[in-house]
Amino acid sequence: MFDVLFTDPDVDQIFTDEAIIGAMLRFEGALVQAQADLNLIPSQPADLIAHVCLNAKIDADQIVASARDAGNPAIPLVRELSELVSSADPEAAKFVHNGATSQDVIDSAVMLQLKPALTKIESGIEQLQQRLVQLIGAP
Repeated sequence: MFDVLFTDPDVDQIFTDEAIIGAMLRFEGALVQAQADLNLIPSQPADLIAHVCLNAKIDADQIVASARDAGNPAIPLVRELSELVSSADPEAAKFVHNGATSQDVIDSAVMLQLKPALTKIESGIEQLQQRLVQLIGAP
C-alpha cells in the first residue's frame, strides 16, 4: 500500500536484483583490474575476468534462490562467475574474487548503487523545496 506513496520508481530501478548483480559484477571486474595494475595478478586473466563481468548474462532469479541456502548473494554469484571464466580459461578462474570477501562485494555494490540513488533523491528534494516555496508565496 505504501509503495505507491513513498517510493520512487526511478530509485527502485537502481536496486532491482539485476541491478545489484550488475553492481557486484562491476566490483569484481574492478577488483581484478586493480590487482593487475598492482602486479598482484597477471593482466591476461584480469582482462578476461573483467570482460566476462562486463558481458555476463546472470540469471537473477537463480542467484536469489541460491542466496537463501548460501546466506548471501555473493557466494552463488562468484560461483557462477568462476564457472563462466573457467569455461574460457580454467587458469584465469583461479583469480576470480581473489582476496575479497562476500561482504566486500555486497558493500561495494550497494555503494555503487547509492550514488545514483542519492542523486535522484536529491533532485526530488530540490523539486519539493521549489514547490513548497511556491506554495508559501516566497520570492
